[in-house]
Amino acid sequence: HIEVLSALPEEVSGNDSEWQSLELQRESGMMFVSARLASGDDTASLRLMIHSGYSGFALLHDEFVSQNTFLNELPVQQQSELTDAAGKKLTTKQVVVPGFQIGEMMLNSVPVSFFAGAIGKQKYSVLG
Repeated sequence: HIEVLSALPEEVSGNDSEWQSLELQRESGMMFVSARLASGDDTASLRLMIHSGYSGFALLHDEFVSQNTFLNELPVQQQSELTDAAGKKLTTKQVVVPGFQIGEMMLNSVPVSFFAGAIGKQKYSVLG
């Protein structure tokens, strides 16, 4: 469940440490937040489009994955294949990134997915 509000709800005080505001970037009707992935000495920053229709945690766009090769070095936790209408196979890989920072919060062992073999089709990274 994702809810975007223009002001804090009454039940949330400005000093409540359980809540954190994030800078929301808007572009062409889409909303994005910034994050940083980390694995060992490797780190990479990216923008993630907020998408309530994506059921996973994060789906990384093709160019980001090709530029940050450490993602392909992480062990694949799950892999699935889809076939498009033209009969081409599309492989989705899920890996666990050791560190995922969003705002001031660092999350550990976060599952992220990306496509293999269809470079150029996924244009945005998505946060579900």
